[in-house]
Amino acid sequence: MKKKIAKLGVILLAVIMLLSTTPVSAANPEISPLRYDNVSRMLVSLVISDKGLASCDGQINLRGGASVDMSLTLQKSKDQTSWTDEKTWTASGSYVVTIDKDYFVVSGYYYRVKLSGTVYDSSGAYVESPLTYSSVKYY
Repeated sequence: MKKKIAKLGVILLAVIMLLSTTPVSAANPEISPLRYDNVSRMLVSLVISDKGLASCDGQINLRGGASVDMSLTLQKSKDQTSWTDEKTWTASGSYVVTIDKDYFVVSGYYYRVKLSGTVYDSSGAYVESPLTYSSVKYY
């Protein structure tokens, strides 16, 4: 009887643990889930004002010793299937690398921001290429 109760308790605990977790991407679609070796967090956002000013923001947080060459690209599309690059900004650094830029867009298109990078370890060797996108906005 004790073994049965212990087994039931373990199963119940496992179910509670599974149901109580929320993936990062579900909590906030603008935060990329952790899936890289040297990247601890990626943030990307796009806000377009009533006058067509697109505020494009991107940030890559790195784990100790890593560095990144980062690109933030504003993309546009008529149909959300094929995307063209409208404007690209770049930055390099370590620990926390951020790009915050504004750009006027024309109406009648879907827009998104692509955040990408090339990450190197402390010796300068290539490690990975993180990539994520903002949510799509229509203007």
